[in-house]
Amino acid sequence: MSKKSATEFTQKIRLAINTALHNCLRTATPNVCALAETKEGYEQLEKQIIQLCVQQGITPAQAIPLIESEYNNGE
Repeated sequence: MSKKSATEFTQKIRLAINTALHNCLRTATPNVCALAETKEGYEQLEKQIIQLCVQQGITPAQAIPLIESEYNNGE
């Protein structure tokens, strides 16, 4: 992958993450929504979402409930 392609991919995934986090429902994913409100929490979530997307081949929107589940299970 060229540097330009990698940059474009990074921009696209970050935009998809931003959209998914912006659309998360506090009633369904309260821990994720609360984390997304701080810079540090957002950065942490962004890393977790990217990792899940790469490892499991899922979208950022699909990763959010999985992360919420991990927080609910104390992981």
